[in-house]
Amino acid sequence: MTAKRKKRAAVGIVCLVVAALAMGWFVGRYIPSVPHGPASLLFAGMYDGNGEPSQRVVDCEFGRSAALEGIVQGMAFIWETDHPTASIGETNETIPSDEYIEHLKSIGDWEHEYPLFEMRIDEVRSVSGSAFKELYPEYSNQEVYPEDSTMVLVSATVTNTSNTLIAGSVGPYSSDGLPEFRLWTDAWTSAYAETIYAEDGTLVVEAGPLSDGTMRAGVRLDAYAFSMLAEYTSLDDPPSDDIQTAPVNVKPGETQTVVLPFIVPNEALKTDGTSRHIDFSKYCIQTVDHRTETTYRLWLE
Repeated sequence: MTAKRKKRAAVGIVCLVVAALAMGWFVGRYIPSVPHGPASLLFAGMYDGNGEPSQRVVDCEFGRSAALEGIVQGMAFIWETDHPTASIGETNETIPSDEYIEHLKSIGDWEHEYPLFEMRIDEVRSVSGSAFKELYPEYSNQEVYPEDSTMVLVSATVTNTSNTLIAGSVGPYSSDGLPEFRLWTDAWTSAYAETIYAEDGTLVVEAGPLSDGTMRAGVRLDAYAFSMLAEYTSLDDPPSDDIQTAPVNVKPGETQTVVLPFIVPNEALKTDGTSRHIDFSKYCIQTVDHRTETTYRLWLE
């Protein structure tokens, strides 16, 4: 994969992340010259990593607990220096990127260290995207057509081994209780991705391997599906009047089971949407510690 593709893909990620922070989530439509269908949408949610190779990979076998200590994530590790402006707040106000960076630092989203915890994969299941949509009619995903996709559901036990509360959602920001996890398989490093453009002609992903195998590679957690599957519990010390509950709420020494959903086009899984055709032993969910450039992989079978 060329360095050019990595950089442009990274720019696309940053643009999408900034938009996600400002307005929830948005993915532009594709220009007519690119087929608008499962073949092209396949790659919208499956970007390369951040272009930085892992200096260390820690593999954890299925059913065993992985000690995840001192995980550091945040916007600092996915930000492009040539990204001149960013949007902030519900008004989508555009400000210079240096001001936005200072804002991220002030709220702890530039670099964030998570409390110590252990995670064990207990079970992995899959259901067709169509079936999931029937169960949850309000579910939608602008990146992938549910009828041509599979929802991979990873059940995991989280143990809080720190002396502080772990509370929030799942993601790379200070408001999240658990770090970002992505579904990944080495097979995607040899899967070919077509070029994808935004409607305005901006290059999102250049043609090449679907995954470069660097840190943060793989299918990101489906945040909307996660919010629907999670059981929100009341916080003892809520951070604000607007946030009284959280999907992850684990006191020191306690455990909680979470279900991490990943929507994956069938073409990427080489499946017709049924689990019997998916060899989950080749898949893992991975998270990264950017400070030590370590990737932790928790295998699904």
